[in-house]
Amino acid sequence: MVGKGQFEASGTLIIRGTSRPVKLPFRLTIDGDTARMTGSAVIDRRNFGVGQGEWTATDSVGANVTVKVAIVATRDQQ
Repeated sequence: MVGKGQFEASGTLIIRGTSRPVKLPFRLTIDGDTARMTGSAVIDRRNFGVGQGEWTATDSVGANVTVKVAIVATRDQQ
């Protein structure tokens, strides 16, 4: 726990067969039977081989991109 309702998960992100360690800061709220998690992390797409060829020398897509995560989970009522 980083702060009230704020956490950080550590894991491995795999894109195009390339693995890199990442930290994902996220917020978790629980209201009754519903939990909501949102977070984001900035990664350098070039570390995963994304944007090769003609995309490597363009200003259209920056090297750093934001990966966003949003999950809603509800408790099974059975």
